[in-house]
Amino acid sequence: MNRFIGCILIILLIVSSTAFATVTRVTTMGNVGQIIKDRSNVGTYPQVIVEYSDMMGVEINGAGVLTAASAWYSGIGPGKLGLTFSTGTLANSYAPAIDSTGRNYTVYHQKIGLIYGLDIGEMLLGVQLNMFGNSHERDFKAVPQATPPVVKDKSVESVSGFGLRFGATLMENIEAYFNFQNVSWKHEGADGKMLTEPNGNMVIGFGGRYWFEMRDNCTLVPYFNFTMSSEGAKDAADNEIKNFKNTINLGVGRNSFIAENAMVVTDIGIQLQPFKTEVSVPGLPTVESRTAFTSLPYFRIGLEAELTSWMDIRLGAHKDWQKKSTENNLGDNEYWSWANTTLFLGAGFHFKNLDIDAAINPRFLTSGPFILSGTSNALTFGISMIYTWGE
Repeated sequence: MNRFIGCILIILLIVSSTAFATVTRVTTMGNVGQIIKDRSNVGTYPQVIVEYSDMMGVEINGAGVLTAASAWYSGIGPGKLGLTFSTGTLANSYAPAIDSTGRNYTVYHQKIGLIYGLDIGEMLLGVQLNMFGNSHERDFKAVPQATPPVVKDKSVESVSGFGLRFGATLMENIEAYFNFQNVSWKHEGADGKMLTEPNGNMVIGFGGRYWFEMRDNCTLVPYFNFTMSSEGAKDAADNEIKNFKNTINLGVGRNSFIAENAMVVTDIGIQLQPFKTEVSVPGLPTVESRTAFTSLPYFRIGLEAELTSWMDIRLGAHKDWQKKSTENNLGDNEYWSWANTTLFLGAGFHFKNLDIDAAINPRFLTSGPFILSGTSNALTFGISMIYTWGE
């Protein structure tokens, strides 16, 4: 048995050597990124980049696909610069597909991701920029005598997204952020006339958290987030569709060191997500439907404990009590309620300046690799690796 576990760890280290850092850590502790200090917080609070050392990291998902790479550098002016290279895509329900040489792109890839943080003494400031987009334009002349005939085509599909996030830390224990995202496109047919156009596609959000140290080994972290978003499109016949969604998240977490090298985190909160859709057709009444999702409440709990100087173990659980209601102005109504439970197992490995985090598949630990059990179970659901230097 000990040899088997040893083999697992060796395989894990070999696989991990191809792999970003700490998203995996907060996930395997029960998705507790809101209430613990971690490098992954930079995605929400860009100013905290200055609290961490320079680094390069990569991230791999459970399918073995490299999904992100990041690098943070000091010495670029008075602050710290972060670069992100991600396979993440811009989400929009109505933007046109990008047709290029027979390929149909319905995702819009990241073009650039930049973060810059600055420590001005009494305050930390940060800004994050993300740009997305694909495009395809044609300008074919009509040549009837050609074989086969060439048809005039001046079609355009071009989609772009722009996101900006600002963050600030006040008095060392108050962190806040504001973000804005806009999506636009140009969609014209072969005759050069508009097929669809955007009708209010944007996201605005803000939030914050407060670190209240109750005693040396215990910290409370109340937090809130609010996001307002809209998506919509209008076609050449003046048909319109528009979605509106608000997300409100309130909670409080607690970090407790139950031993010198063991931390327990707990989190309880509520999430409200009202959603409205309007469909307008010329000459007909507007159809309006409303959907509301609620997590009332949700619970998260996680443990991180040091087993040796080079290995940590992590456990986590996430429970949601959820409800959903749907109704429209035609008198149709539906209601659901259910509960979701998600369990996590993870490990962290530390070798000087190299940190490796893994979300472990429990089935692999019990059944082993395919050659022994005849079942195909991946060793991990996700791997992160980060190399740090400097302070």
